[in-house]
Amino acid sequence: MAKPPKRLYIGPRLRRIRRELGLTQAQMAGDLDVSPSYITLIERNQRPLPADMLLRLAETYALDLSAFAAGEDETFAQLDTALSDPIFQELGVGREDVRDLLSANPAMGEAVAALFSAYRTSQTTIMETRATGRAGLADPLEEAREFITLARNSFPSLDEAGEEIAAL
Repeated sequence: MAKPPKRLYIGPRLRRIRRELGLTQAQMAGDLDVSPSYITLIERNQRPLPADMLLRLAETYALDLSAFAAGEDETFAQLDTALSDPIFQELGVGREDVRDLLSANPAMGEAVAALFSAYRTSQTTIMETRATGRAGLADPLEEAREFITLARNSFPSLDEAGEEIAAL
């Protein structure tokens, strides 16, 4: 017996595409000859996106159908790796949780992946700094003091500008 076709719930991706096109739900609904409430239901993943409507979207807005899967595998891999890190171990986040997040809100999934990437980069920088024996990360106050000392506390252009303002 043949399997029923897989239902395509891609509401957040549709919302992102609609916004990138600068369209309201009503405008998109008019272009696709459906009701605005139907677009709302699809964007909220309360209705699947039918294949005929997917084709109409692609044709109407000259979209590549891969736009509806863009970055999903890559983002899934990044999030899966991030949430497998020991700092998240106690939370018990699994692969299905990652899929749920990406399905419900792909932009948030990308944001979490980017945040984790920035965290790992900063951790690597700190570890490299310690390994090379440098005195740690820069202290802004100490840098300012060093700058003033090197300039011998003399800033003629600032002094002149201050005098001009005071003369007004």
